[in-house]
Amino acid sequence: MAFLGAITAAADPPGIDLGRWTELIGKHPHLVAFPAREGVNPFTRGAYTYRAHPGDAHVVIDGVEVGTMTWAMDGTNRIAVDGDARLVEAIAVEVASELGGIYRREW
Repeated sequence: MAFLGAITAAADPPGIDLGRWTELIGKHPHLVAFPAREGVNPFTRGAYTYRAHPGDAHVVIDGVEVGTMTWAMDGTNRIAVDGDARLVEAIAVEVASELGGIYRREW
């Protein structure tokens, strides 16, 4: 998926609040948390459950994944937005507003 931009706080830092963001993922009709998946631990060769970061979500419209919004792991407290710009950017603007932030398109 193509990187589109990021959701940041209007006055950044301190950035977006992770707790509010993860709460919104659970309530928003177009966001679905990344599911855990089963795999093999490469060191022990035993079964292992890989859990995604709680701030990572698929953007879903009519049951089809059209993008992702993922928590930046670089300590910037922002959300990276990827996917089909025609479908995802309107949702990114809405999410940013809900979180008291702004969506910035980046190329």
